[in-house]
Amino acid sequence: MAQNTDMGDMETSVHRTLEFAAMRDNIAECVDLVDAQTFEIRAN
Repeated sequence: MAQNTDMGDMETSVHRTLEFAAMRDNIAECVDLVDAQTFEIRAN
């Protein structure tokens, strides 16, 4: 039983890690977009 619980915890941990990685990528994409827009505004 404990082994199943450990595996469940591991799967939950991996799932959370993947969610955080996806969020980080989304944030990086948003930052790049804002930087591009800011640079474009300053260039004009």
